[in-house]
Amino acid sequence: MPKDEITENFFELTSTPCKLARRLLAMDDDGPVAQVIREIATSEGFTVRVVTQSGDFRTAYSEFAPDVITLDLLMPDVDGFEILALLRDLRCPAQIILLSGAAENYLRMAYELASVSGLRIGGVLAKPTQIGELYQLLAQ
Repeated sequence: MPKDEITENFFELTSTPCKLARRLLAMDDDGPVAQVIREIATSEGFTVRVVTQSGDFRTAYSEFAPDVITLDLLMPDVDGFEILALLRDLRCPAQIILLSGAAENYLRMAYELASVSGLRIGGVLAKPTQIGELYQLLAQ
């Protein structure tokens, strides 16, 4: 397993009986943020894969087939608009949660672009993210 990819396998069943575990793919270059996302998601019954480099995103997406994606819009070597375009081209059915420390208008533009592209945006969270907000989005 590449050192920049953290994978956590969980039971196929969540704590809720008869509910299959969902898969969450997190793309974030900030290790502590990625760790918090992983901990929150696993506590909500998700199997989680974290990608810290944008070059690994497409492979992880194809292999993992996530139900939910958390996407950091500001990565060192790619911006979120490029990843959103890739997800649009792949006809991504996953729910996408946008995360960023960028200005509010950047988040709004990303949300609008993704929405008109047919992507399922489940939420937009400004960093630093309030933990409760992420719990609420993942519980839906």
